[in-house]
Amino acid sequence: MGLALDGWMVEWDPGDPTSVRVGPWPDRTGWTRNWTFKTGAYDQDGSATTPAEQFGAMMTIFALLVVRDGLDPALLHREFRKIDAYRAQVGHRIDGDAEG
Repeated sequence: MGLALDGWMVEWDPGDPTSVRVGPWPDRTGWTRNWTFKTGAYDQDGSATTPAEQFGAMMTIFALLVVRDGLDPALLHREFRKIDAYRAQVGHRIDGDAEG
């Protein structure tokens, strides 16, 4: 079991396109590295209340990290696969795994 749609965060440094990690929010295990930026489920403005809206907000974050900050999309994809909803809706289409 991976991360819930309302229980993930991503941390990255836009100066290094390989510096991205996705993990649980809140961070109770110390997995974060204090890179420049963090966002995730906790940082939504309250308008994303349904799972579909939360998924859309998550995909917006993914696109911003690739286009605006120049992060490696393949690496970002591998990290976002830790989020159950991403893996179920997107991961299996790219990776071909039957589980999602």
